[in-house]
This record gives sequence, structure tokens and C-alpha cells, in this order.
Amino acid sequence: MFGKLNKTNARDWLNSLVLLCKLAGFNGLVVGIDDLDAIMEKVNGRFIYSKNQVLDTCKLVRQLIDDTETLRGCFFLLSGIRNTIDDNDRSFRSYDALWARLQAGLADYKQFNPFADLVDVDKNLASKDDFLLKIFEHIRRLLANEMYNLDLPSECRGRASDLQKVVIDAVCNKRGNQ
Repeated sequence: MFGKLNKTNARDWLNSLVLLCKLAGFNGLVVGIDDLDAIMEKVNGRFIYSKNQVLDTCKLVRQLIDDTETLRGCFFLLSGIRNTIDDNDRSFRSYDALWARLQAGLADYKQFNPFADLVDVDKNLASKDDFLLKIFEHIRRLLANEMYNLDLPSECRGRASDLQKVVIDAVCNKRGNQ
């Protein structure tokens, strides 16, 4: 790569990385971005991100949506609390171009749709769908093939989420069997 990474060439670099992954024998690239709700957080009564930085973040997400044709083989997994979408002042809703693209994904479905553009994990956990059981079983199988060092006090298990408990139990059972 010649030149420096900047805002104008970042998507080209990302596309090159996806192509490099494919040439290396992988199916593509997964990009995970957690804690998008940081755009709404305050420290000492002041927002961490300025209004312009929030709009820049929203613009970036919109550009990623628009570039789905050129970024074939790239999967973006973005997560944050519900307010990251719902808040009128400092969220995806505050950027009209992004909000227009997210409307279809916000439709309320009678059944959980794991293939939707937007997935409300809280609704998923509350549903009686067996999709979650399949995910837990898949995690158990994946962890059964690996050995991890996990020293977790027993009092932490009571505060763990259902997914965390599955991971903890799978790892602890694996260690106990060896």
C-alpha cells in the first residue's frame, strides 16, 4: 500500500483487506464494533463525543451500508444499547440519511428473524424461539475443542447472563475433563 490511511481512502483499504483475506483462503472478513452507545456517554456531566463526532460516526455507518456492493465478503457486526438507535438528539435517528436506511430493519416482526438487518437481542432472549438454544449448543461445541484458562470465582456465576453461563460451563467442563 502506498500512501497513508485517511478518510478518503479508508474504504478502499478495507476493500483491499477483504480481497487479501479471500486470497489467503478465507471467505471474507468480519468487523465487529461493540459499545456504539459510547457516542451517548457522559463523563463528569459532559458528553465524550461532540455532536459533530456523533454525526461523523453516523455518516461512517451510512457509508458502510451504502458500500455493501463494493465490500462483498465483509460482514459488519455493530452493537450498542437500544438508545443508540432511538435517541432523537445523539443517535442514529439524529442523522436523517442513516435513519432512512435503517427503517426497514426496525419493523416489528411477529417472530424473531435472525437474518434481519437489525436484531433486538433483548427481544430475542425473551422469545421462545430455539435459535438461542442452537447458538448456545454451537458455543459449547466450539469451546469443547479448545482449552482456556478461566479462574472465575463462584459468586460471579450468579451474576452472569445466560450466554456467559454457557461459556463458563463449557470452559469449566472442558478443564475438568482434562
